[in-house]
Amino acid sequence: MSTRARWWNGIQTFFDPAQLYETIFPMAPLYFEDDFLGKVLTTGATNVWRTRTVGTPGAAALAAIAGGACRIPLAATSEAETNNIDWNDIVPIQKNLGTIIEFRLAVHVLPTLLSTLVFGLSNAYNAVPGSITHKAWFRLDGGTGGLVQIDTADGTHTKTQQSTGITVVADAMHVFRIDLTTLTDTRFYIDGADANNGVTFDMSATPTTLLQPQVECYKASGVGLGTLDVDVCRIWGYRQ
Repeated sequence: MSTRARWWNGIQTFFDPAQLYETIFPMAPLYFEDDFLGKVLTTGATNVWRTRTVGTPGAAALAAIAGGACRIPLAATSEAETNNIDWNDIVPIQKNLGTIIEFRLAVHVLPTLLSTLVFGLSNAYNAVPGSITHKAWFRLDGGTGGLVQIDTADGTHTKTQQSTGITVVADAMHVFRIDLTTLTDTRFYIDGADANNGVTFDMSATPTTLLQPQVECYKASGVGLGTLDVDVCRIWGYRQ
């Protein structure tokens, strides 16, 4: 390891350039991490994560991968499908408190046909991710395969399917980070590199909106595929 440190928005964080600039530990008042280690994904109303499905995609489960991962698939069945993990609409993450979310994940199966894969922050679950009113996330679509895109919406400002110019391949782990420190200029990073691609993402409307992490695989119809392997989810920032 070649761990380094930086001071950002009053919070010292440690990261490893040799590990795709993955954050090792942020010394923040508010900190959450799930490494998805274990035999089963513990879900339900009394646990941290809740899984939600439409159709028969196969439930999100822990995959047999070194370091652990939560695998969220779509099936080849011709139907509308949603496969999702979130915090059951318990939304304790206030976006204007220096919120940062980071995923280490791989696209196990690249999206095809009408499939869409998203991961980031939202205010509430919807089986159709495009219908969610408040969000900041990375996105991949069947029509563009491994091209990573960005969606943001805050009820006033909306950006949809903005290309990062970065393409991923199946089963390659990457570190995706969303930084809400400056809401008028929300920053997106992939493996430590800027992914905004010259676009300004404004999330400043209703700054006290409460959010939750959300990872969703969706298709409106057809036999499209797509699977995400989430290795780690980290969130940090300030308390009220």
